[in-house]
Amino acid sequence: MSSAHWLRPVIQMTDTSIVLGFALCPQILRPFLGRINHETDITNNKIASVMSGDGLQPIQVAFLIVSALDIFMIIACTSMFVWSSIRSGRGCGVGLCIIATGDNDDMQLIPDDQLSNDEGKVEHCSRWGCILLLVLYLLFLTYGGIDLLFLSLLYTYLYEYVGWSVEASTLLATLCQLSSFVFGTMMVVASLWISPFKLMIFNMVMWFISSVMLWLSLVGGDTFIVIGVLSGTGIACNMYPTTFTLVEEKMHVIAPVMALFITTIGLGDMILGPIAGALLHNVGMVAFPSLLFTLFLTATVLFIVYTVLTSVNSTDA
Repeated sequence: MSSAHWLRPVIQMTDTSIVLGFALCPQILRPFLGRINHETDITNNKIASVMSGDGLQPIQVAFLIVSALDIFMIIACTSMFVWSSIRSGRGCGVGLCIIATGDNDDMQLIPDDQLSNDEGKVEHCSRWGCILLLVLYLLFLTYGGIDLLFLSLLYTYLYEYVGWSVEASTLLATLCQLSSFVFGTMMVVASLWISPFKLMIFNMVMWFISSVMLWLSLVGGDTFIVIGVLSGTGIACNMYPTTFTLVEEKMHVIAPVMALFITTIGLGDMILGPIAGALLHNVGMVAFPSLLFTLFLTATVLFIVYTVLTSVNSTDA
């Protein structure tokens, strides 16, 4: 088994670790959010207290805690980078010089000595390479929408639009992330024997099931919401790494390409965030499953286009 093959579970584990953090976050915030409920009647005295700035409000304390955790991670990651540079005999200045001189153009996600075969790889600057990157760019934009719906807007959707309590909304938000973590851990092992293409097919099927269940929840009740959410977030930590390994089979995922993918995910949040918010505000509950299903159809078409293009290129080669 090649070294590149063994890197699949390593790449899978990156998003699995992130999802574990998402699962813990609602539990950190729940004590503060639990002091707010649908029946709370904010009096003029409370409003005056907030406007006067007397003490920190519960939500402010929650943000301070999460910000402190972010700062801790920045310090930890920076320390790891410095330690790794010193241990490998390279100063931090060397890395800065590489970036400044542009010598990182050939820096790959999987180094040359770990790639089993370079034959048939698409050049990034070729016509086929640019077309494939454009398709992948659009595909990652849709992935950003999935993050937005299931990570950023899920609690708001359940609490404000479905009418669930804070406890129930927080519980499902936590369960879906824990489910994603457990499922992602299973995919770390499965990625050793299942090809990225088959995993992508599985992701699309689960995405479709999630969309259908959330549509049915509009008439069928909360059970379909739970099934739909758990089905959708079950692939959240599998979608990105599976796509990375799928792309690596056709072209080298060098540092600039990886940076493009990661940036596109954030761009998807920025573009689709206002759209999703406006739809929820003006349309209501139906906007959530509608947007999810639209993203599914878009991602499916893009995945089919990518598959056809890579097949045609392989035939031509």
